[in-house]
Amino acid sequence: MHEVLADWCVPGGPCRSRLGKRLTSLFDAVLQRHGKSQAEIAAFRQQVIDMRSGPGKAKGGAGSEVVQRATKLTRQPEHKFRNSIRTTLETVWDNEICSPEEWNARYEAIQARASAIQEEEHEAQKALKQKMIK
Repeated sequence: MHEVLADWCVPGGPCRSRLGKRLTSLFDAVLQRHGKSQAEIAAFRQQVIDMRSGPGKAKGGAGSEVVQRATKLTRQPEHKFRNSIRTTLETVWDNEICSPEEWNARYEAIQARASAIQEEEHEAQKALKQKMIK
């Protein structure tokens, strides 16, 4: 069993190569059904290959190209764009995994607290109005 999995997972393995060819032919068939010519399909495939292994590869490949396009759209320097990227772990300091039941209980507690705060606010506004009237 491990050998079969290795064939699928190891880059360049025989099953992986056959799978790649099969997926490429299926994708080509889908594009043909949508009216694309063989030349258009070949050009698209070459564009994908260039994006993955072209001159941008040394600078980071497709990810680098996405960053370059985003910097052009935002008109910001690349270092500013890269430094602005944050992960959940950087912005939420106390992560934990909850079961659906725990999550629902926490949500209901938050909703109850929000309702209590709104009620307190309403009562405070009523008391303020009464003092202003006197």
